[in-house]
Amino acid sequence: MTPERWRQVKDIFDAAVECAPASRAELLRQRCGSDQELWREVESLLASDGATGSRLDSPLKLADAGKSKTAGTRLGPYEIVALIGTGGMGEVYKARDARLDRAVAI
Repeated sequence: MTPERWRQVKDIFDAAVECAPASRAELLRQRCGSDQELWREVESLLASDGATGSRLDSPLKLADAGKSKTAGTRLGPYEIVALIGTGGMGEVYKARDARLDRAVAI
């Protein structure tokens, strides 16, 4: 997904989260038009958001984003296993996705 496409998905997702659930279908019709792929992406995020009860900027909109995470820290459905590496833009962690029972990078 291109950065432009992600911004489009995120903008529609943010608008959908702010409106009443009964109004979401109309909002998606207006904002997605006939772009079924865009519609599916936004609906997928809305479904995930409802399941975890958290907002999505990435899987990680961390309450204490400036602090390193330790093994065992939970982030929604993810449990940090280990720090993989750090760089100028942030940190990457190996985590376990409890929903899918698989390793992921966060």
